[in-house]
Amino acid sequence: MLINCDRDTDIQFMTYTTEDGPAGTRVTSIAVDNEDSKWFGFLSQLESGGYIGKGVSKFDGKTWTNYTTLNGLVDNWVNVIVIDKEGNKWFGTNNGVSKFDGTKWTNYTNEDGLVDNGVFAIAIDIDGNKWFGTNRGVSKFNGTTWTTYTTEDGLVNNGVFAIAIDAQGNKWFGTYGGWMWGSCGGVSKFDGTTWTNYTANDGLVNDNVFAIAIDKQSNIWFGTRLLSEYCCGGILCFNGTKWINYTNAEGPLNDAVHAIAIDKQGKKWFGTEGGVSIFDGTKWTNYTTEDGLVDHAVFAIAIDAAGNKWFGTLRGISKLSDQK
Repeated sequence: MLINCDRDTDIQFMTYTTEDGPAGTRVTSIAVDNEDSKWFGFLSQLESGGYIGKGVSKFDGKTWTNYTTLNGLVDNWVNVIVIDKEGNKWFGTNNGVSKFDGTKWTNYTNEDGLVDNGVFAIAIDIDGNKWFGTNRGVSKFNGTTWTTYTTEDGLVNNGVFAIAIDAQGNKWFGTYGGWMWGSCGGVSKFDGTTWTNYTANDGLVNDNVFAIAIDKQSNIWFGTRLLSEYCCGGILCFNGTKWINYTNAEGPLNDAVHAIAIDKQGKKWFGTEGGVSIFDGTKWTNYTTEDGLVDHAVFAIAIDAAGNKWFGTLRGISKLSDQK
């Protein structure tokens, strides 16, 4: 464990790598449970013999516990983690979904009704339905029945990489375009009956959406990623009528945005490929490796009960202690 302080002595980063206990360093997802334990999902890492999946790590503040397919996890490449109100952990992987209640593992794949085994996003609605974003559309699971939604039903694109649910129960899906899906991406809003799609033609500056978060004012925040130097990326805010785009020119470190979290004060925290950017509505504050962040490519953010921020990068985990 390494502690780094930046030029402002109130800012303190703590770094965790495999030497400290987590199974891997290439972090894709972070979730905090009701007991304030942190759960980390990992990509595969290159080792002798090829790429090896690392699974999931739990950190209770003192002890690290690691889980892989040997324990019951359906696959060791973990893309997303979400925790339901009963405390069950749901893991979206490259080969299906795993549910872990602390003792028992239950796995779901396309043989059970999941539309595709590549799961990149999970959200849980007020009724406890689980919504899974995959390579081939969205699957809704009510605990018994699976329902699939694709472009044939109204979804703007089948490559779904982000899901959020607003206060009215609308589901927002961020999708990714490209050759694999045969079309552009965009955002879909689903109210349970009607689909409303937003693309670059409607004000969305970039059709490749990797993160969604909703603030207390019901503004929808989107993190996008540019695919080439000829395509804009960055952060988008949508209030239901107006789109506002924030790019590197306005304050964020980088226009490739993979993660968004909102703290109790309403500040937005963005994980980018250049570091962490924070927006309080007026001012931007940025943190990079020069400030103590373990790596500049930030793919996951979570905020714990004490207000500490946890960042998942390609080279380990950074914890930023709550400031002032």
